[in-house]
Amino acid sequence: MNETDLVLHVDQEHRALQAAIIIGFFLSALVSYWIIQTIISSAGINLIAAALALVIGFLVSKGMEAWLKGRWRSGRRLYLSADRFYTQKGRRTEHEIDANEDFDLLFWRFTVKRAGRIPKGWYLLSCAFHQSGNYLPVYSFMSAEEFDNFPQSEHFVELAPKKNIAADDNFQLVGLQKRLHTAEVFRWNEGAELSKDDFRSFMARLMQQFPSRGN
Repeated sequence: MNETDLVLHVDQEHRALQAAIIIGFFLSALVSYWIIQTIISSAGINLIAAALALVIGFLVSKGMEAWLKGRWRSGRRLYLSADRFYTQKGRRTEHEIDANEDFDLLFWRFTVKRAGRIPKGWYLLSCAFHQSGNYLPVYSFMSAEEFDNFPQSEHFVELAPKKNIAADDNFQLVGLQKRLHTAEVFRWNEGAELSKDDFRSFMARLMQQFPSRGN
């Protein structure tokens, strides 16, 4: 690795961190309920204690999330250099693309339909390197407003529902959508999630290194 390489931490909200936050919420809520119940006694379920305990549990879990995100890494990293791009977990290289050989870049997006960790209506933005059947998908999430102000927004093709692809008579678009759906399967299973700021750095580096590449 040299000074021109870009190294980004992947999957900041990894499963172990999410599990710890959930456990922290329930533990803090239960302890808070027990303490408040001893102060404000009530026969049966103490609704005031329960409401306050849930609020405390929520605040504790948000505090844990903010504190742990920058400290508890997933162990995965994305490396971009002049010669190759790869993800690594620990010392094990997962997916690798040789920048000196032919490869494709695929860009797509779709709207988050259900609220959860990511708010409903946000966009999932993904870029995948594809070389000889090997995919290296990288993705992040942005609000519609952030996407509108994203410098590389024009590269991201909306992922069409599969039922709409078969009805399209534009063979070029059908072929592209099929390739994007294949890449989306790899993203779902093996994708490398970046924070918004890191995804911006990733795309800026990509456009600087390969200014004419795209779907």
